[in-house]
Amino acid sequence: MLPLKRPGCFWFLLIGPPVLIAMAVLVGRPQYGTGRTASDVPMGVPSGATDITYYLGNAYPIRCFSFQTNEEAFIDWAEPIGRTGGGGIGHTILEPIPLPTGKMRFEPIPPGNYLYYSWSQEDRGEHAAFDRDTGRGYYFAHTR
Repeated sequence: MLPLKRPGCFWFLLIGPPVLIAMAVLVGRPQYGTGRTASDVPMGVPSGATDITYYLGNAYPIRCFSFQTNEEAFIDWAEPIGRTGGGGIGHTILEPIPLPTGKMRFEPIPPGNYLYYSWSQEDRGEHAAFDRDTGRGYYFAHTR
């Protein structure tokens, strides 16, 4: 004879989906910060980089950050991406801008005297730029 009541199943069906959704939201939350140093961030940046503003998400953009550094440290760090010729990379690099609410917005990097590094394959890409006049580096990675 089959049991008519299974209280565990009822509670699992009632509580299970909201718990799974909450876990997905918490695990999928983006990480971001501003005013950090190279030793305080969860991603690779040029050694000695300072004034780092970053956004690490799970949707577009995937990774986006800017930082102060010197040209030599930037080149050593960005070389694996692959240097492009002068005149840009054909892709907009976004800069994370912190808002007073604690959120981030993204804007194209300002005009400047840049060294560009870029890699793309299918719908993925990594792009970096270094403004020689200001010493500011930018990095942007995407999947679409």
